[in-house]
Amino acid sequence: MIISFDIDNTLIPYSNEFEVENKGLLSKILGAESIRKGSIQLFSELENKGHSIWIYTTSYRSAFNIKKTFKSYGLNPSRIINEETNQQFLKKHNCSASKNPSLFGIDLHVDDARGVEIEGAKYGFETIIIDINDEDWANKILKKIRGIELNMAWRFKELLVTLITLKSNAKKQRAFNGVGQAEDDMVDDFDNFYSRSRDVLMEYDYITATEDSILSKLAKLIRLKCEDPENAFWYQLESHQDWEIIRGLASKVLLKMKKENFEVEFVHTNEFDDGIMLQRTKTKIVEK
Repeated sequence: MIISFDIDNTLIPYSNEFEVENKGLLSKILGAESIRKGSIQLFSELENKGHSIWIYTTSYRSAFNIKKTFKSYGLNPSRIINEETNQQFLKKHNCSASKNPSLFGIDLHVDDARGVEIEGAKYGFETIIIDINDEDWANKILKKIRGIELNMAWRFKELLVTLITLKSNAKKQRAFNGVGQAEDDMVDDFDNFYSRSRDVLMEYDYITATEDSILSKLAKLIRLKCEDPENAFWYQLESHQDWEIIRGLASKVLLKMKKENFEVEFVHTNEFDDGIMLQRTKTKIVEK
C-alpha cells in the first residue's frame, strides 16, 4: 500500500502539541524540524511490511527541505508532495478539494484535519485522522491498515446491507433475494458478515459493545428459527410473529449505528455456466 502523511500538526508540531523524537547530531547540524515521537518506529514497521511511505502536505516547504528533515532521523519517504505539486494536480483534474490522495494513487492518507476526512467521504479516498493528544496514534494507524488488509470495510458494508434487508418488508426482501433464491439467503449473509466476522469487527471498532449485544440477540433468534427443519419461517414471513421481532432488532441496531435512514439499491444480473443460471447482485447503500 501507498500510505501518505500530512506533516503540520500530524508529524511535525506547530509548537508543543505532542512529544517529539530526540534530535541526533545530524538533525541538529541540519537544523531539521522536530518530528512526532513514534514516527521512526512506525515508519520502520510500515516499510518492513512492504508499504511505501509518502509525505502529502499543503505546506509550501520545498521537497528538498522536507526530505532533509526526515533524512536526518534516518527516514526516507518515497515521495514528497507539497502544495505546489498538489495544486497542479487538483487543477489538472478540476478538483476543488484541499487534498485528493486518490489522484496520486495513494491508498491511505493520514492527517489531523477533520475537513480532509469529510473530503475523503466526498471524493472517495481513505483517511485516518489523528488527534494531537492521541498518544496511541501509531497503533491506531497500524490497526487501520490491518483492517484494510482484512477487507473490513467491505465486510461491514455487507453486514449493513443484510441488516437493512432484514428490517425491510417481505416484498422488498424477496425482491432483493431475486428469482430462485430462498429467503434464508440473507440468514447465511448475516452468519458470514456478523457471526463469523464478529471478533474482527469488534477488534477494529466497526461495531460497539452495545451494537454487538443487539446483534447477538438477533443471531440467537435467527439460529433458533433455522435449527428447526420443519420451520417454514423464511418462506412464509408474513405469517410469523417472530419475523417482526427480527425486523425490530435489525432496525434497533441500525439506529444505534446511526444508519437508520439508509436503504439498499440493487441490480440483479443472470449468468449461465454449463446450463446453470448464476445470479449476481450489485448493491449500493444510499441515504434516504
